Amino acid sequence: SGGVPLYIGALTRAALDSAGRPGAPSVPATLYDSLMADLDRLGPARVSVQRCSVLGTAFSTDDLDLLGGSAAVVRAHLDVAVANGVLLDEGQGNLRFAHDLTASAAYESLLRSERAALHARVAEHFPPDRARLAPEQLAFHLEAAGRPFEAAVAWRRASTKSNSASRHAEAQQLARRAIMLLDTIDLASQPDG
Repeated sequence: SGGVPLYIGALTRAALDSAGRPGAPSVPATLYDSLMADLDRLGPARVSVQRCSVLGTAFSTDDLDLLGGSAAVVRAHLDVAVANGVLLDEGQGNLRFAHDLTASAAYESLLRSERAALHARVAEHFPPDRARLAPEQLAFHLEAAGRPFEAAVAWRRASTKSNSASRHAEAQQLARRAIMLLDTIDLASQPDG
């Protein structure tokens, strides 16, 4: 396990699950395998957890509406994930992945096309008041959805917001992100903005 506490826990769970049961899954050889084994253990709830990973490492139950689908089914699936230690319930409808690596593994296990479609759906249904408060969240989803011009505009808004809050280093990073995106697209084909 190399002394990594997350991996030690995953190896211990895998060893206990496979102890004394013929045909039980073997102990994972890598950390990624153990993370995927934790997700596989969720059964049908795995799909909902993977979809929620698009929202980031922490999200609220209100955010589930952004992903679409049956909120009741997704909430039941998330209860399974909480019971299995994949998600942590922080109360008041706030959930968090137990570990950032678990969120990353769930996210990476989605097909790229599905990830892009989910990001596009989140961007399209992103509440306007929240976009004003957290433009960087909208920018992230727009960029991941393959909409670089709109993402650049949102990154610029985030930069302006950070600059007005005297977070100048952060504002510079966000502005650089916007410029990098603008450099990758043909601006002549884009609307004025």
